[in-house]
Amino acid sequence: MKRGIFYIAQGRTDADPRSKISVFNPCLKWERNIYLEGFEGAESFVVYRLALDKKGNIYVSGIHFPGVLILNNQGKFLDMMSPEEGDKKVKLNNVTIDRNGRIYLLSEEDSRIFVYDEDKKFLFKFGEKGGSSGKLSRPRAIAIDSRSGNLYVVDYMRHTVNIYDKNGKYFSEFGGLGWERGGFSTRRISRLILREE
Repeated sequence: MKRGIFYIAQGRTDADPRSKISVFNPCLKWERNIYLEGFEGAESFVVYRLALDKKGNIYVSGIHFPGVLILNNQGKFLDMMSPEEGDKKVKLNNVTIDRNGRIYLLSEEDSRIFVYDEDKKFLFKFGEKGGSSGKLSRPRAIAIDSRSGNLYVVDYMRHTVNIYDKNGKYFSEFGGLGWERGGFSTRRISRLILREE
């Protein structure tokens, strides 16, 4: 995998009704578009989040799509990860991969995070639907602290960031609705980035 390549998720437009991933080189010059095809539901799939593994494969979540796509770095469809709950495929809206190659699939609808190892073997799941501390109402994103292994999950309905240990055990939370310091004043919280010092 070449360093400095940018993969940009793009939804549909009037000019181009197909959802796509645009690829830019390290000089920020457009190189090509990857159109998603070769799987059931491709015609309605809308790209939402992207993650890269150590091999350069691209993991693509859609908007409430029952699975996460796995593409090679040229955009060829390789596989799909589709966790199930109660005999139905879970609709996913986010994917994150940590430094160790663990894959985290997030379902806003089910308030659950599914964790896999770098070989796509299921490890565990965590998260419980609810409106009180330790529960998730509408989780939108997850970030991983590579030092501690702690997991930070953005819950946009509760205006909080929930903190879990590396095994998915609830630890604490911060935020909450408010306009004072430390509060979140919008329901549009959907991303979280950790900066390592």
